[in-house]
Amino acid sequence: MSSVTVSQKLFFCQIFTSNVLSVSGLRVEWCKSWAWAYRFSEEVKLVTEEMMRVLRYFSWRSEFWRKRASTSAWPLMSEARADGHCAYAERQAAMYRNLREHCKELWKDFPSHVLRMQEVIADPSLAKPGEFDGLSTSKTRAKNSSRTAATTGSVP
Repeated sequence: MSSVTVSQKLFFCQIFTSNVLSVSGLRVEWCKSWAWAYRFSEEVKLVTEEMMRVLRYFSWRSEFWRKRASTSAWPLMSEARADGHCAYAERQAAMYRNLREHCKELWKDFPSHVLRMQEVIADPSLAKPGEFDGLSTSKTRAKNSSRTAATTGSVP
């Protein structure tokens, strides 16, 4: 027969319970981290596709207005009125071209930023101090913009 005291049994029970809880906690944290990484990769795919669709839309809309920027597109109108419609169509076409170019310029570094984020997610030791301090979630941005609007009286 073994001579294990009650206090020894309690001690081993506490060690076993704390190990089980810590392993269980690690599993929960791993699952949360995996879910976050999966959502991040999915969000990157969605944002990339959305950016491409915006650029295609601006191209299509610019072409739509460019086709209407000729007097032959308005055969039943007086020449002066057709010229006004053509000028408006040219202005709209230029606006959509400019929007497309502006978005392309804003988004040109997006792929490199995504790669950098993926590197840091894979190995957090690669992060430089303060590198991601300016980043915030859309909820944080919305909260901050509503605070700014409330304090300045402007509409976000």
